[in-house]
Amino acid sequence: MRRCLFVICLGFLAACQSYKPAPVAPTKTEAAFRARSIDDPGLKDFIATNRADQATNWPPQEFDLETLTLVAFYFHPDLELARARVAESAAASVTAGERPNPTVSFAPQYSANSDAGVSPWVLGFSWDIPIETAGKRKHRIEQAAQLTLAARLALGEAAWKVRGDLRSNLVEYYAADLDAQYLRTEATLHSNLVTRLEKQFRLGDASRIEVNVARSELISSSIAVAKAETRLADTRYQLAASVGMPMAGFEKLRIHWRYDDPPSPEKVSQAAVQTAGVLNRLDVNRSLAEYAASEAALHGEIAKQYPDIHLSPGYEFDQGEHKFGFGASATLPIFNRNGGAIGEAEAKRKEAEIHFLAVQSGAIQDSERALAAYLRTYKQWTGDSALISAQMRNLKSAEATVQAGEADQSAVWIARLQWLEARRAQLESLHVLQQALGALESAVQRPVSEPGDIPLLMPPQSAARKDKR
Repeated sequence: MRRCLFVICLGFLAACQSYKPAPVAPTKTEAAFRARSIDDPGLKDFIATNRADQATNWPPQEFDLETLTLVAFYFHPDLELARARVAESAAASVTAGERPNPTVSFAPQYSANSDAGVSPWVLGFSWDIPIETAGKRKHRIEQAAQLTLAARLALGEAAWKVRGDLRSNLVEYYAADLDAQYLRTEATLHSNLVTRLEKQFRLGDASRIEVNVARSELISSSIAVAKAETRLADTRYQLAASVGMPMAGFEKLRIHWRYDDPPSPEKVSQAAVQTAGVLNRLDVNRSLAEYAASEAALHGEIAKQYPDIHLSPGYEFDQGEHKFGFGASATLPIFNRNGGAIGEAEAKRKEAEIHFLAVQSGAIQDSERALAAYLRTYKQWTGDSALISAQMRNLKSAEATVQAGEADQSAVWIARLQWLEARRAQLESLHVLQQALGALESAVQRPVSEPGDIPLLMPPQSAARKDKR
């Protein structure tokens, strides 16, 4: 008996897991963050898993939106948190599938007045073996599986949010960079005009008022350049934060993106956008998984109306006599049939259904509103492009006048300033258009203008004719 108990205890100890401390050291985590760079070997392995073509010549000379997105997926803390929640849900699935353990009890007794030659000990062992009924374990497993699916979809939502924030900050960076370039050119032209007017003033061909006005415009232009430089620096820091890298490592990256090439409305498939807004949205699918989990939870509460069975075999050594026993027990559902818990589960299922309908209707409205906004802003952008063409004609006309000797260089500078002003207005329209395109992509949670994104774009005419044949 002692050997048997010893072996059982050893088996229990061998199956137990030991605690492993994992302290968080702020100084080490700070150092690890500051050391982040594209030379991280783990990042290269991550890229190789998701983009094998990029890993062969890593790091690339230029980073586009897609490559930056992969870097953000590796470094960004929001995704690490979402992955941890997926791991937590997966562990909960294991817990849901575990069967209840049997219990054993040992109750020795000692008889003080036992007969001579008879052992005074009474050794009793009893077992309690629970048996779940009505498929309770199956319903727990189903509920945990749906919640794990919901956690995975939430991970996808977090990834799309990271991608959306990255794209938005990339739009702001490009808008600030181009605006700063044009403002620098404007400041140079204003400086040239001041120099020319001051020379003409000394010769008596210009008034003091004209010179003062030109100087005032030069000062305003210089102030605008300073503000644009500050805005550009801020957007660069925001872009680094959206990737999850410190500026020391991020500033080494050379970024290239097709900022000024948005897809035309004729190429965007409105039917595909509307379908993707309903079927592709991760929050819609997540709410559907949560509804399925509430359905499984209701099944589980209904199953709890039926009591579990407990088998109780036992053995007793009673002063030299061997006695064996067997029993069975179950909870009698007399005072309640789990009605309260069933009512709560039904209410939660109804809440999950209403939540799904609200998320789905919101997704439909978001996609329709985002598509309409994109079509509207695209029209405005093309209208500004027509103004740019008119200003370019004026600039060429001024250059021809100067070449013919009918005007001085100031006419060309003034015409170029007018062209730059119209160009900056067009860039602002392009900025709004890119924001609208990002909102459209966020509404359907699928890229619209990136390589390989054919589902939301109309097929080429040749491909369409081939499909008809």
